[in-house]
Amino acid sequence: MSEKVRVCLITRFSIVIDSKVHSWRRLRNPIDPRSWIAARNPSREEKVAYLFDPARMEQRFHRFETLLLPSLAAQTEAAEHIVLASELMPDPDRARLEALSKRHGFRLHFAGTKRKVERILTEDGLIDLDGCDRLATARIDDDDAVARGFVRQVRRHARMDLDDYLVSFPKGIYLDQRTVPNRYAPVIHPNASCGLTRIVRKRKKTLSIHGAGDHRHAHHSFPVLQVPSREMFLSTAHGDNISRRLFLRRLPGGKPLTAEAAAHLQKRFGVDPRGLNVTTT
Repeated sequence: MSEKVRVCLITRFSIVIDSKVHSWRRLRNPIDPRSWIAARNPSREEKVAYLFDPARMEQRFHRFETLLLPSLAAQTEAAEHIVLASELMPDPDRARLEALSKRHGFRLHFAGTKRKVERILTEDGLIDLDGCDRLATARIDDDDAVARGFVRQVRRHARMDLDDYLVSFPKGIYLDQRTVPNRYAPVIHPNASCGLTRIVRKRKKTLSIHGAGDHRHAHHSFPVLQVPSREMFLSTAHGDNISRRLFLRRLPGGKPLTAEAAAHLQKRFGVDPRGLNVTTT
């Protein structure tokens, strides 16, 4: 009998954590947001004011509703989707997120500020090995998307005779949404955060991908299976995510997103065309 694999896709939606050194662009360096400086940990008040700014929240919801959620709805195999949000979220945003949870079927969990994501997931019973032989947890941010066959590929590669290893899908597409039309470029990025998956089959101190440390250095601590495949992730760049600026430097400018290219993204990732700005020429 084949082993039962439980697949959990984990999304953080504007969660506030006191101890976390966040990398939000304007909070790192309000004077010159283009500068790459050593991370500082803003106060809780700064985080709340920045995260829940109405204009910012509207943009987060827009990408969540037009990129990530359609992408997961288009999966060829089902998986659990867990969305972590902050107890400090304003009531209107909370109500909107709750309505999306009912409509799309993801598990929504509001958490306080004292614990990091791994502890929230395990201590609040959101992930465990009960009723399954293996637990697969994947990180997918609220502004990204994965290919339609992502969950199927995770299950396929979750059955190695090995405990506690990572599965990376290095081929993807970077979508720069700072311009209209958007620009895009295919990339190969080993250990890319979007879709990076952890496979465990025995209970241990940490269980999820969020307990595996910095994705860029994951291979220092875990065996990592790099899966050769077609593009498996769609990762966006916009004014709210500073880390994206680094990978955009490596691109040769990308290409303007044409209607044909947008159609490919829709077919490959299941995204809503309302989330894409294409060229009219």
